[in-house]
Amino acid sequence: MLCKVCDRLNVTHLLKLAKANSGNVWDEDGYLYFEHHKRYDDLVSAASSGCELCLLLQRQCEEEETLRSVTRKQRFRMMEAKNKPLNLRVEIEASHLNCDQLFEEGKVFDHLTFQHWESGVFDGTTFMVYILQTPKDQPKFIDDTRIGQFIVDEDLASGTNFDIARGWMNTCIVEHSGSKCPSFEEKFLPSRVINVGLEDTNPYLFVTNGLRGKWIALSHCWGGQIETTLTTSNLQSLQKEIKMTSLPANFRDAILITRALGFQFLWIDSLCIIQDSHFDWGIESEKMGDVYRNAVLTIAAAAAHKAADGMLHTQSQIPRNMKPKLKLSKDSGSDDIVEIGSSIFWHENLTELFESSPLQSRAWAFQEKVLSPRILWYGRRQIYWQCLCGFQSADGSPSDGGSSPWNRDHIYPIIQGLVFNHNDGSTRFSEEGLLEINHEYQFMVIEYCTRALSCPNDKLPAFSGIVALLHKVIGGHYLAGIWSKFFRQNLLWSRPSKAPYTKQYRAPSWSWAVTDEETHLYNFNSSRLASTPHDTVLLSHHIELSSENPYGAVKYAHIIIDTLTLKLTHLGQYGNPSNKTDFFLFSNWFGDAGLSSLFPVDPGFSPRIVCRKEGKIIKQSRKPGTTPTSIKISFKHAKLRTSYNHN
Repeated sequence: MLCKVCDRLNVTHLLKLAKANSGNVWDEDGYLYFEHHKRYDDLVSAASSGCELCLLLQRQCEEEETLRSVTRKQRFRMMEAKNKPLNLRVEIEASHLNCDQLFEEGKVFDHLTFQHWESGVFDGTTFMVYILQTPKDQPKFIDDTRIGQFIVDEDLASGTNFDIARGWMNTCIVEHSGSKCPSFEEKFLPSRVINVGLEDTNPYLFVTNGLRGKWIALSHCWGGQIETTLTTSNLQSLQKEIKMTSLPANFRDAILITRALGFQFLWIDSLCIIQDSHFDWGIESEKMGDVYRNAVLTIAAAAAHKAADGMLHTQSQIPRNMKPKLKLSKDSGSDDIVEIGSSIFWHENLTELFESSPLQSRAWAFQEKVLSPRILWYGRRQIYWQCLCGFQSADGSPSDGGSSPWNRDHIYPIIQGLVFNHNDGSTRFSEEGLLEINHEYQFMVIEYCTRALSCPNDKLPAFSGIVALLHKVIGGHYLAGIWSKFFRQNLLWSRPSKAPYTKQYRAPSWSWAVTDEETHLYNFNSSRLASTPHDTVLLSHHIELSSENPYGAVKYAHIIIDTLTLKLTHLGQYGNPSNKTDFFLFSNWFGDAGLSSLFPVDPGFSPRIVCRKEGKIIKQSRKPGTTPTSIKISFKHAKLRTSYNHN
């Protein structure tokens, strides 16, 4: 049952208002809306008389607001005591559009928004937003515009959800393979995989010995100790049987998903790499990039904080006792309706998973996402698909638009092409092309450094899969995160505030990998770093690795450079005041040739170099006819920091 006010609500009328407001969102006087109840007492009265929508809104008013100590009900009462009416107003919106996009760009209108306004647009406050929903097999359209999202099955282990996942995969196989997405062909299997077996059997570890096949990979958060992992002591026994009951929920679920999708082999890091063998870890971690790049699919346990959380759960139902209906038009029959579903505060979408899910905070998961051609994402309430042709959601939300999730095609287009075209290094790039690759690489470093590691020494290994692929194209030497070909650019990393070094040595101080803090890399274009007669020259370098992975952890590293210096104008304490070996140098940028060979000349910035006493001047000489001093500096254990600070 609906009251007279709510009964006048219909989608066709709301769409006409939305179209009229398109591109006019900031015009207070010309903005159109549907008027709902003017006073809170009117809303309460309608709810008491049996209006389901008003009752839903009233109950929402009784909840305490985030960041406020009062309920909406109390706040609305206080407003009306000051002769400020509630003035509820209603709009329909497309969740995949930004506010500056036009009505015509909307493919699915799926949000019913309630606002209370005191006067005009700028005083409007969104009161509540509800999801409009329809059954997937009964979509509703007005002209070519779809109304509402699909109702999802919140049992992620249901046959319905497995059918959806298989449908996405089949579409990619038939329509995408060989064009933009890699083909579904057999490739050399990883050294070890899990043979998932049949439904009533236990899986087992399979040593592949160079065989070819197809496999699925798992991307997940460890989240602490895992009881059953591959070790030197159980290597033989796990080749006979891996008891399902001994595995954490994420692993059990990944096995069930692999079976349901019709595949035999599954790769899970802790069960396919010998965890207590430093030698095996070094070898296999170098191959990890190819494991994900060549997998037919990656299963992403996006919402699981730890291995024990699982993916195939049934989310507890949203607390709702009623599901009000909204008519498509004023003359709609009982079948021409959409359901007013849950509040968006209960909702989940792929953008949210990309921005704030547990998996997205994990450093290892960065290269797993970048290198995987297809990903089946498991959230809290639904499943999602990602391939090189776009995104899909079980609820049918559009995969494009201003608020769509991050798209690799837009951020790392060149590197994506290198990854999925299986470039073997034979493709040659111009200098400008290589600069663009380095430009994307530095953005990758910035994003990667926002993520956390449970094992700090994995900072370089967890990025090595990407680096191994890029090295074939960039060439030169890889120096603990720094490309020798672009060492001037790559050394321009900084931290807005103090960046603590890790207690245990894992990288030289001139590498961004030395800290667990977020870092910035300055992406100057080629003209800002054009060659000069005084360019800094990398004379030599030395890297001692900690494992067999040439792009992994290092024991020790140093570089020797030939560069110019700036005149010291200020010496001050840095860090711990009791430590007299820490100091910083602030140099006067103006009037000196300075570090123009290392840094771009820009009077808007001033350089800061921080070092410790271990930085040793190997050779000092004055070039004939020049004022600046040319020096060769060995940065071995030196705590070198370079950054730009705005004056």
